[in-house]
Amino acid sequence: MARRLAPPTPADSNVRPIVGGPRVALNTMLAANAISIASIRDRVDSVNDADGSTGHTLLIEHADRMRRALRLLARHFVAGDDATALGEACEALDQTTARIASVGADKSHRKALASGQFTAVDLEDSRASLADALREIGFAELDVSLHLGTDDNGAPAIVWEPLPPETALVHLVEYLYDRVERTIVSDPFVYLEREASRWWLDRWSGRRKAPEEHLAWGIREQDWSLVDHVSLALEAPILRVFLDNLASAEDARHRQLANALLASRTDVFLVAERQGPVTILEGVVDARRYEVHEHNTGLTYRPGDVAFGRLIPSEIRRYLRSPGFVFTGKIPASTIGAIAQFVGAPKDSPPAAARIEMLIARLITGEALPRPLPPAASPSDAHEFLIELRELLQEMGRAKLEPASEVPPELVASTRPRPGTAVEYWAYDVDEVLREWIAALVAQAKKMSTGGIGGGKGSKKKRKKNRGRNR
Repeated sequence: MARRLAPPTPADSNVRPIVGGPRVALNTMLAANAISIASIRDRVDSVNDADGSTGHTLLIEHADRMRRALRLLARHFVAGDDATALGEACEALDQTTARIASVGADKSHRKALASGQFTAVDLEDSRASLADALREIGFAELDVSLHLGTDDNGAPAIVWEPLPPETALVHLVEYLYDRVERTIVSDPFVYLEREASRWWLDRWSGRRKAPEEHLAWGIREQDWSLVDHVSLALEAPILRVFLDNLASAEDARHRQLANALLASRTDVFLVAERQGPVTILEGVVDARRYEVHEHNTGLTYRPGDVAFGRLIPSEIRRYLRSPGFVFTGKIPASTIGAIAQFVGAPKDSPPAAARIEMLIARLITGEALPRPLPPAASPSDAHEFLIELRELLQEMGRAKLEPASEVPPELVASTRPRPGTAVEYWAYDVDEVLREWIAALVAQAKKMSTGGIGGGKGSKKKRKKNRGRNR
């Protein structure tokens, strides 16, 4: 979530100070969220409370109650809903907060809960998290850009600006992807596939310098890893499988967006026309014209410019432009012809996402690709990834030990084992992305200063604890 840049609050936004019952509710949520953050850090999911509920179950229940309270707070100010239900939701939230604090949070947080006093860092972390959750609710349910801000006197206030439904849906893309990412860490193999796909696309991408370049590439990378790339374990794109988790009524907009993303396409376009919030893009390969809703009317581009990115179909006539789009200026017609030929290459060529990144790098940075990026943070991390991958692939029936007599001689020669060291040769049934990642991991792991490939009993536990460190 740190990837997002909060837009400035427009001068003509609606500003409502949070006072009375809603102020009490907000303070309840700030305290509850601070306890929740501390509890996740203190590994509450591994303990039980006095009633026998697991910490993991408590945190899920707590998160559900928090979302309900935040939703009611947003609807009270934006839609004018009565605040009675908000008070009841916060009373329920108080109950799970106390239970979580009693089993997981450290002594300072239990004391803070009892006294109602938290450190400035606690409250700032909690406030930032709540503000981000409120923004998601605004985009998903109310078609507003919703902020937790202050009024002219510096008092807490709800600030919102109405948005076209299409614009709200575009802003929701990052939040949908974030929800998908949070589910990945619970599946060890899908998590490793995710690490591999990110590294793989990054190798075929140019360096990013400005914050907006990092933001746009982050979305394009998630487009590739979550929407386009077929997971070996799931036998489908990760987003398609995640759709099963979007069953509640509150998830209707997320579900609509997920289905639209799965039907979207990545391509290269020419800007044909632009009139306010409507842009006409033309595909460089098939010359098909697309009427596109422009969600960022302050972005400067003109007819004749070239655009790279993903178009998302919507329930209205216009397409939506992914936040990962990149616009360049006009380029020679001969270059456009070469681009069209490259983009329209046969299916056995690099995936469309990689071809788009290669073109962006060629036109903007001029870098040679693929870039020599390490697949892990260190040789020891590479070694740990390899151990876990082999274990998981064995469980899936996709790894087998090969006798040295059946291994290509050039591969045997390339291993150059130390005298007296036994070498095992494993054959993996994996896709191109994992195959290249594994090869890079092997090369990086060879740089370890001490030998040994075996993982001790605690190695898998250590890897799970550190999961996500390279994000």
